[in-house]
Amino acid sequence: MGDTLKEEKKYCFIVIGETDWRAIEETVYLNQVPGLAKSILKASEEPLSEGTPLKELDW
Repeated sequence: MGDTLKEEKKYCFIVIGETDWRAIEETVYLNQVPGLAKSILKASEEPLSEGTPLKELDW
């Protein structure tokens, strides 16, 4: 079942699945972190061979 546009009286609304809604919420939340989107894009351009293994990260 895909997204569905519904009309009731003079209002329109869209019905989407729970998984899609949670993905939208996560995207909105992550976009509130200053510079995070740019950081992710920059990291996605870095070759994996130049990355830092998780075991070496100082969390």
